[in-house]
Amino acid sequence: PIVALHLERSFRDAGLNFAIVQRAIAAQPGALALIIDRTWSGMSSLVVHPGDTRGHRLETIRVEATTLRQLLDDGRPDSTKRVLLKLDIEGQELAALDGLSAAPAAFADFAAMGEIRHMNDAALARLLEAYRVELFEPASDRFVAAASDVPTLRARLAAGNVHVFDALLRRRP
Repeated sequence: PIVALHLERSFRDAGLNFAIVQRAIAAQPGALALIIDRTWSGMSSLVVHPGDTRGHRLETIRVEATTLRQLLDDGRPDSTKRVLLKLDIEGQELAALDGLSAAPAAFADFAAMGEIRHMNDAALARLLEAYRVELFEPASDRFVAAASDVPTLRARLAAGNVHVFDALLRRRP
């Protein structure tokens, strides 16, 4: 609710017309605990980041969660939808994508940009299995295939020639 106020003001000041849905995005709908970081709102999350929040004022509230599948259900057939997502949800990207079910294959087009730097090896393996993962390579100004396995992906990220925070996720052919 705190971030929504700033978001509403930003949209209004920019003259943009958007619907703001105040729900957490999760693998399944229901009530969840949201940890609000009063020191740095960008760290508010459904999970605690122990090393990142030392000295921060944290507050926990209950919020309603929905799935991306529910959020994208507007009554039109999935086959007519071109979906582009930017996920910056502090470690919950994979859970949010789980809430899509099999929908990406049904959409006319699908791509998502999400943070991967915080993912453990098991999460990265699931991501590589479910999506075609690409990384941005600044030198060529294009997205390149990330890897087919976690050790190779970790090595690509460590090499320093690709953007290490976000990855582009496309549905598998």
